[in-house]
Amino acid sequence: MTPIVATARLIVQEQDKSKYYIDISACSQCMVVLMKKILLLSWFVTAFFGLWGEDRTEVLDPEGWYVIQTPGFEIIFPGAIEKDARYAADLLEATVDAVYSRVNGEKIRRRRWSIVLSNTSFIPNGYVTVAPRKSHWYELPAYDFIGGTEWYAMLASHETRHMAQFDHLSAGFVSVLRFFLGDYGEAVGINGALPRWYFEGDAVLTETLLSREGRGRSGEFANSTAALLLGDYSLYRPGETLLARDRPTLPQMVHRSYHRYIPSHYELGYHLVDHVRRHYGEDAWNRISAGATKLPVPALGLTVAVRKETGKSVSELYADMEQEFAAIWDNRLESFAPGTEPFRFPDWRPVIPPGASWTRYGSKGMSPDGRFLYLTRYDLDTGTRIVQADTATGDLHELYVNIAAASPVSFGGTRAAWITRVQDPIVPDTAYGEITVSQPGMTRAGVISNRGRYYRVALSPDGNTLAALSYSFEREASVHLYQYSDGAWQISGVEPLPGGVQGADISAAPDGRFLVTVQEPGGMGVREWTPRGGSGTPGWKALVRNIPGQLGQAVEAGGAVYISGDMKGIAGIWKIEDGSLFLVTPGAYGARLPLVHDGRMYFSNYVSPEGESLDVIDLSVVRAVPFDAVPDFSEAFFYQENSDTPGVEPVFVPEKLVSIERKNREVKPYPLVRRIPHYHSRIPMFDLSTESVSLSLVSDDILGTTSMTTMGFYSFDTGEWLATHHIELLKTFPRIIVGAGVGGEKDAAPQPSGYVRLGFPVTMNNGKWQTGMNGLVGIQATHEDQRERIEFPVSYSARYSTALYEGYRSYQPYLGFTASAGFSHLPLGSVHDYRASGTAAVYLPGGIRHGGFALTAAAAHATGMFNTEVFFLPGYAPTAAPFVSTLSAAWDIPIAYPDFNFLHLTFTKRRRLGMYADAGWISAAPSANVYSRSPDLSVRVGLIDDATVLNLEFLELSVSYGAGYTFGDYGAFDAGRLFPWLRLTGSIVN
Repeated sequence: MTPIVATARLIVQEQDKSKYYIDISACSQCMVVLMKKILLLSWFVTAFFGLWGEDRTEVLDPEGWYVIQTPGFEIIFPGAIEKDARYAADLLEATVDAVYSRVNGEKIRRRRWSIVLSNTSFIPNGYVTVAPRKSHWYELPAYDFIGGTEWYAMLASHETRHMAQFDHLSAGFVSVLRFFLGDYGEAVGINGALPRWYFEGDAVLTETLLSREGRGRSGEFANSTAALLLGDYSLYRPGETLLARDRPTLPQMVHRSYHRYIPSHYELGYHLVDHVRRHYGEDAWNRISAGATKLPVPALGLTVAVRKETGKSVSELYADMEQEFAAIWDNRLESFAPGTEPFRFPDWRPVIPPGASWTRYGSKGMSPDGRFLYLTRYDLDTGTRIVQADTATGDLHELYVNIAAASPVSFGGTRAAWITRVQDPIVPDTAYGEITVSQPGMTRAGVISNRGRYYRVALSPDGNTLAALSYSFEREASVHLYQYSDGAWQISGVEPLPGGVQGADISAAPDGRFLVTVQEPGGMGVREWTPRGGSGTPGWKALVRNIPGQLGQAVEAGGAVYISGDMKGIAGIWKIEDGSLFLVTPGAYGARLPLVHDGRMYFSNYVSPEGESLDVIDLSVVRAVPFDAVPDFSEAFFYQENSDTPGVEPVFVPEKLVSIERKNREVKPYPLVRRIPHYHSRIPMFDLSTESVSLSLVSDDILGTTSMTTMGFYSFDTGEWLATHHIELLKTFPRIIVGAGVGGEKDAAPQPSGYVRLGFPVTMNNGKWQTGMNGLVGIQATHEDQRERIEFPVSYSARYSTALYEGYRSYQPYLGFTASAGFSHLPLGSVHDYRASGTAAVYLPGGIRHGGFALTAAAAHATGMFNTEVFFLPGYAPTAAPFVSTLSAAWDIPIAYPDFNFLHLTFTKRRRLGMYADAGWISAAPSANVYSRSPDLSVRVGLIDDATVLNLEFLELSVSYGAGYTFGDYGAFDAGRLFPWLRLTGSIVN
C-alpha cells in the first residue's frame, strides 16, 4: 500500500496582491507536521483576507504623518492632505449616527476606528479590516460609479457602514474568538458567519439610502443583472415579463463563472439585501446577521438565520428577487419599446454584433478618411485591445494589445493615448499615472511623462496636441497641455481647474478646445476649456452644471455636445444644447461612449448577456427628448417603498455637507513609536510532533509600515524554551528586519541570540506586464556556548519574475519567466535543519485558447524536517535527507466550464486536462556524480477542477487528480509502477 506524505506551503501571487495561495501536495509520512501546517495556514489565510479647511498657523511636513482625534475616530494622514483630513473628520462625526442607526446603533458598543488617508496610490478605493482595526481611504475618486456624490462622502457612508457591521457582529461566538485570539479571531468568526455579498450589498444599500445618487438608483449598476435575467433584447416582446431560460442560478451568482460573465457580489448583495429589507422589515438583516454569528459555520449559520427570519431559504429569496426585478426592468423596456411615443428606441443599425465572451466596446475614434473606426475592445478571453473596424462591413483588425483594462483611450489622427498605471519599483503602495502614446498606426507605444499623476487623457483630432487631467499629491486637479513637435512631445502649459470642481474625464473638441467633465458641489457638469493661443477666448466656460447622476466622456459635433450619462436610472446617450439636456437614445440595458461623424452617432449598446454591440444611428431622424420629459426610473431601481424609517427624517450625506459643523481640531504628529506597540492578535500553536506549545502576539502598524511579533515557545519533551521579538520595517529600502531573543533548556543558563536582515524588494507593473525582484540577506549572532543548541531561523532568498496575463479565463501567465533561489535554516533543539533550493520556470502559450505550457527546472537539498516539497519527483518516495534535481513540463488545457453545483458543498467552475512529464535525479546528498546516471522519470495525466467549497466564494480550489507512471526503480517503487496522484491548490480571491 502506497504511503502518503502531505506537505503544505503558502504562496503570494506576484501579479495580484489580493490572492494568497495554499499548495497541499499529497504523497506519505509526517501527518502530524501536516496538521500543524494546516492549522497555521488556516488562521493566517482567513485573517489576512480581512473583511473585506481652516486657517492654521503652522505648515505641516507634506511627507510626515499626523493624526486628528474625534470622539469616534482617529484620522491619520500625510501632511500634504491636511485639508482633506479636517474635512473627513467633520464629515465622519456629522454622518456616523445616520450610518450606525441602521444596525441598532444605540444598542451596540461603538469602537474607535482608525481612518488612514492615502495620497500615493493610483487606485480609487477604500476598505475596512479588523486585523488591525482600520479603514484605508485612497484619495483619487472613482467617477465611473459615484456620479455627483463627493468621494469622501461616498466613503463616509459605505466604509463606515462596514465598521458598523463589524461592531454589530462582534458578539456571540465571534466575541469568544476575539477574546482568545484577538482581531484575527474576530476576522475568522465574521468571515465564517456571513458571505461577502451581504457585507458589500448592505454597504451599497446604505450609500444609496444616504445619497440621492447611490449605486442602487443607477441603471448602469443594475444593467448586467437585468441582461442576465431577461436575456437578449432582440427577443424582447412588450407585455411578456418572462425570465430568460438560461438565467444564472444562485450558486453561479455567488461564486461567479468562467462560462459567462457574472456581475460581482456588490450587485447580487444589493438586490438581495434590499429585497429582504423591504419585504421583511428594516431590522430583518440585523436579526439575521446576529443569528448567523451564533453559529459561524460557513453557509449553515446564515441558512438557519434566514429561514428563521423569513420562513424561506436564501435560494427562495433569490427567486423572489428575480421575479420582482425582472418586472421592474420589463416596465422600463416597455416604456421605450418600438412604436411607443415619445420614448421609443431609435432605429439602431449594428455595425458589430455582440461577441460570445461578454464583449465591451470602449473609447472610439475615426480614421482621417472616415473609413475605419478605432476602438478599444474587451472580452473575457483576451482582455483589452485596440482594434480597427471597417464602418461598412464591421470587419475587425487588431492593432495593439498591451492595454490595461481600466484605462480609457483617446484617439486622434492615427495615434492613440491612454494612462498607464505604473507602480513605484521600490516604495510599496505608491503608483503613478503615466501618459502613454502610440506611434502613427498604433502598433507601438511609449511613455512620454515621468512620475506623473495623470488621470484621463485626450488627443486632438489631428493627434498632435494632447491634454491630460492630473491630480497632485495635494489632490488638486489641473490640465497639462502637450504639443508634438520635432519628433517629441513637449509640455506647453498647465491650467488648474476652476475652484470647487474636480475633473472626471476629458475629450478634445474642434478648434483646439477641450471638454472636461467635472464633479461640482451640486452634481456633475461639463466645462469647455480654451487654452491660451487657441481660437476663441482663453479660459473656462460652463456648458451644463449640477446635473444629478453620472456623466462620462463628452464629444462635440454639429454645435451640440453628446455625452454618456446615467440619469433618472437611464444609462444612455444625452445631448447638451444651449445649456439644456436631451435624451438621444437609451440602450436596451445601457448605452455608452458616443462618437459622432458625418451626421451619424456610433455608440456601445448593451443588448444581451454576451455584452455590447457597436451600433450606429442617423441623428437627422432621432427625436431627442428634453430632460424634464424623460420618465424617472431611479426610484424603481432603488425600490423606494419602506426605504425610510417612519417618523424619522432621512439624512442624505451630500446635503448634510452644507450644514457640517467645521471645527478647528488639533493636529498632532503621528510618530513611529506610537504606531508599533498595539498587539491586536494572539495565535496559540500546539505541536504534537514535538510536544511543544507556542504563543505569538502580532502587531501590524496601522499605516502598514511596520510589523512586530513577540513569540514564546516551550517543548515539554526537551524542556527547551525560547522567547523572541521580531520587527520588520516594510516601507524602507532596503527593508530592515531585526530579531532578538533568549532561550535555553531546563536547569541551564539562558543564552541570548539575534539577527539583522536586509530585504531588497523591487516590483514593477504597467497594467499588463508584472515584474518583481526580491532578495534577502542577513547576519545573526548566537552565544558560543549554545551554538549547537539554540539558534534562530535564518533565510536568504532572491526572486525575479515577469509575466503577461491575458483575459479573465487565464489561470497562468500567457508569457512569463520566474527564477528564485533560497537558503533556510530552522533549528529545533539539537537538530539543525537546512534547505537550499532554486527554481526557474518559463511560461508559454499552450497552443490552444487559454492553454498553458510551462517548463520548470528545480533543485533542492534538505535535511531533517525539511523535505523538498515542490521539488519531489511524483511517484518516488522521498528519503530522510534528499537531494532532488528536476525538470518538468506541464501542459494544461481547459476542456469545460461546467458550473456544476453539488449539494452546495462544492461549485465546479472550470475543468481542464493536465499532462505532465517529470525527469530528475534523487540522492541522499548532492555530489558531482549524481548527474552521471540516467534521471528518474515519471509522467502524469489527469483532470483539474477549479471549484469553491462550502459557499466560501472567496476561497477557490483547484483539485488535480489522475494517474502517473514511474520509469525508474528508485525508493519504494518498482520499475514501471502505476500510481494515483492528487493535488489540492487553494487561492483566496479578494
